[in-house]
Amino acid sequence: MMHTTEVEEALMLKTMAEEVEALIEKGNNMLMMMDTIHQGVGSNVKADDQSQKSPEGVPPTYEDVVAPLFTLPIIAKLPDDNKALDGLTKLKEAALLDAERTV
Repeated sequence: MMHTTEVEEALMLKTMAEEVEALIEKGNNMLMMMDTIHQGVGSNVKADDQSQKSPEGVPPTYEDVVAPLFTLPIIAKLPDDNKALDGLTKLKEAALLDAERTV
């Protein structure tokens, strides 16, 4: 039979796991949004390709097209979000292992 503190700890770990799951879902949503942005940028690059050619007929370089995207706030924030998501994933794994040991 589990003691009150063990039950409270198990509930706390379950709550933490649920919060991590919610953050993982948020990260997945951000990845889908990034994919949508990427697809939109790709179609814009194709549409603008002819108009952006230099007088010599050379298309712009990959860096010329992609570099401005990194100035977008949502893209600039991704490394921090990714680090937070990694940390929360590790926290979830540790909480689940701890919950298994408790139960």
